[in-house]
Amino acid sequence: MTLEKLIEAGYRNGYDEVLEIMRRTGTDQGLLYPSDGPAFLLAEQLTGITLTPELLKRSVYLCGGIPTP
Repeated sequence: MTLEKLIEAGYRNGYDEVLEIMRRTGTDQGLLYPSDGPAFLLAEQLTGITLTPELLKRSVYLCGGIPTP
């Protein structure tokens, strides 16, 4: 989901703040994959939680798939 799609869906609140964070972290240039370094920096800026190797190793992960229509 891109910011543009969120705006189209009516989620305008916070857009400017998130866009500024994305610009500062260099994550405003297109699709971002979870393995990309800037994705972790963006997550830290949005949540205030630093994703350290230790945190990632001891965390429990749940996942699922959503079929494409």
